[in-house]
Amino acid sequence: MWCHLLLAMPLIGLGLFFVLPFSTALLLYLIVVALSLLIYVKIVEAMRVPITTGAEAIVGQIVMTEADGSIHWKGEWWTATPAFPSRRVRIIGIQGLVAQVVPVTEPAVSTQDHAAGHTNRA
Repeated sequence: MWCHLLLAMPLIGLGLFFVLPFSTALLLYLIVVALSLLIYVKIVEAMRVPITTGAEAIVGQIVMTEADGSIHWKGEWWTATPAFPSRRVRIIGIQGLVAQVVPVTEPAVSTQDHAAGHTNRA
């Protein structure tokens, strides 16, 4: 609750003008405003960090299914449907604790890439 006090620092800093000479209060107030702007920028940056866990982050990922068809991704276990045991799949959606998946086929190596010595190694 007290963390919101940081957002109000420019307003609270106006009190400096009541107790200090104008030039000193202005200098201190500009420092308070500059620090507040820095905090605001850091808050906005933190809000734009992409989601890294949970259902929102797993959609679109390519993972390897376990022998029973389940998925283990970043410490989280998901049931995959349809079940593709021990196969690479792309997660296309989440419904509850069930991941909707489609099998991923390896890109075929073209004869031009093979002749040039290019291989797709991951």
